[in-house]
Amino acid sequence: MKAGRTSHLVVILSLLAPGLLAAQADALDSLLNTRISSAAKYEQTISEVAGAVTIVTADDIARFGYRTVAEVLAVTRGFYLSNDRNYTYVGTRGFSRPTDYNNRILILIDGQVTNEPIWGGAYVASELGTALSAVERIEIIRGPGSAVHGTGAVFGVINIVTKDGGQVEGGAIAGHGGSYGSRGATATFGRRLAPGTDLSLFASWLEVDGSDFYVPEYDAPETHDGLARGVDWEGQWGFGGKLQRGALTVTASFNSRRKSIPTGAFAVMFGDDRSWTVDRTGVLQIAYERAIAKGMTLRTRAYGTGYWYEGDYAYAADDVYPEGAGAEGVGAEAVLTWDLNSANRLTAGAEALYYWRAEYYFPREGTREFSISNPFWRPSLYLQNEYQVTGALSVLAGVRYDSYDEVGSALTPRGALIFTPTRATSFKLLYGRAYRAPSLAEREPSGYAIPDPDLRAEKGGTLELIYQQRLSRSVLGTVSLYDYRLNGLIDQVAEGGTDELYVFRNVSDAHARGMEVGLDGRFGTLSGYASYSIQEAHDELTGIVLTNSPKHLLKGGAALRLPGGVRPAVEGRYESGRRTVADTWTDDFFVADLHLGFSPPRRDGALSHLDLSLRMRNLFGTRYATPGGVEHVQPAIEQDGRTVLAELRYRF
Repeated sequence: MKAGRTSHLVVILSLLAPGLLAAQADALDSLLNTRISSAAKYEQTISEVAGAVTIVTADDIARFGYRTVAEVLAVTRGFYLSNDRNYTYVGTRGFSRPTDYNNRILILIDGQVTNEPIWGGAYVASELGTALSAVERIEIIRGPGSAVHGTGAVFGVINIVTKDGGQVEGGAIAGHGGSYGSRGATATFGRRLAPGTDLSLFASWLEVDGSDFYVPEYDAPETHDGLARGVDWEGQWGFGGKLQRGALTVTASFNSRRKSIPTGAFAVMFGDDRSWTVDRTGVLQIAYERAIAKGMTLRTRAYGTGYWYEGDYAYAADDVYPEGAGAEGVGAEAVLTWDLNSANRLTAGAEALYYWRAEYYFPREGTREFSISNPFWRPSLYLQNEYQVTGALSVLAGVRYDSYDEVGSALTPRGALIFTPTRATSFKLLYGRAYRAPSLAEREPSGYAIPDPDLRAEKGGTLELIYQQRLSRSVLGTVSLYDYRLNGLIDQVAEGGTDELYVFRNVSDAHARGMEVGLDGRFGTLSGYASYSIQEAHDELTGIVLTNSPKHLLKGGAALRLPGGVRPAVEGRYESGRRTVADTWTDDFFVADLHLGFSPPRRDGALSHLDLSLRMRNLFGTRYATPGGVEHVQPAIEQDGRTVLAELRYRF
């Protein structure tokens, strides 16, 4: 680490220390008692979950000023990000394949999977669209989740739980603007309409002109001397809501996001703003829960989901490639939880998903030169048993069967031993298998890829040991040790030495070991966290370090509520370098963020109607880059420098 970065780290850590050591009011109990259902299809606390869990609450989101799920994950233990200036990618435990569209992590909203079926992609930034002001908490479950959720849950499951009307109780309108021509607005509303009935709504809008940047690989007169100017724009809008009446819950959301491709990816003209993508997603879910007998609960849900994509790729002044994709489907799930006795809980479930449309085509209008269409359905069954052997020891075993009519079936088991000798201490020994079926884009030919007839599913397994200790009334410590293997890793490979045609193949097996250490302090007016992760992920055959895999991650943050309505918060993260697909290495970097919030106090002590916030990302203007994919000429993509965003919110 260079001297300048070291001094920045010292500044940040000196600000973190009070947040981790001071002892005021105890607010940790509420976090540890939060009940989540995304890990086992029924409610559990953190100590009961068979996994390494992080819960980010609405209070955390407000204190640190997070605006997207990506910003949350950037500072979460063991996670890291990449951005190719079109999409944001999530890495965890040393694994993040460039341009994989996050298809090995499941993103859920209120328990409904949002990953689209064409590329298997999941969104975490503006392309997701959910306004975080409408979010009650974010549940982050690390490790394989296929035994519960099926394909794609290889490295984790992230469930975004939106607020109900009673939790919002009122409304808020916010406008924001800042660096790179960013401007936007959000609106939230919620109200308890009657006993047992409430409604919440949200909407968001965003426009960004984008930054100008220099790419030395394009430094030639015919490519604008390597300068990308005015071609990094973005636009987004979306809305959603939740209606609850007794045991019935209805949720719905829609989001549309349009983004330019300023990097020359896929051999398009560099610096030409005619290259862009549009992603639209929509979902409607109806859920119902009732007790059907003593100790027996049935949860059912039905849902409809849609994904619509458009992309223009400008290869020459008179050659624009207009592609499209779309998918619409419906699904249903039933989960029976049966407490056989006070020590034995059985969970059985069945799910069926049917996409009557799943296609990729060119061109979008007129006579199509080609079209891939593959409607499919996926029935699934799963069974899990949790047995309390003693007051301190529980055993969990589960298995899920998925039938994929396009690539075959999968059987994914998991098991856990959870030992809790005291209320302050817990040990978890976990084993789980994971499975990812090849996506439609990976299996079938397209305008830029050809199929591999021997392509098969990825399969993997993880062994993990977790130690969790409550160090004081206000501080929780966590240590995780893990070892995983992923067999038949699917990757995008340039075909025949060209950068214009690719093939998806099972290129290798991956193996990784790592350790994560975290501290979480909650003191009422003051909160803080710190974490360190060391991870070594490599190709099992060659021993070469995987691309886009930093070895070291060091993170910390602290937030304080001062008298007079002032709320400062500071965060910092250090990441070591990453190997690129060109076999070069990015530099290590340190990035700090600062958030300042202010609500003018009212004489009657009630919540202020006005709230002003200022968020500065990359406070010291660190220059850094993250790896690109095989579709990029440049090995690494430069990230944004110092970014300032101001927001004015009015509550009513």
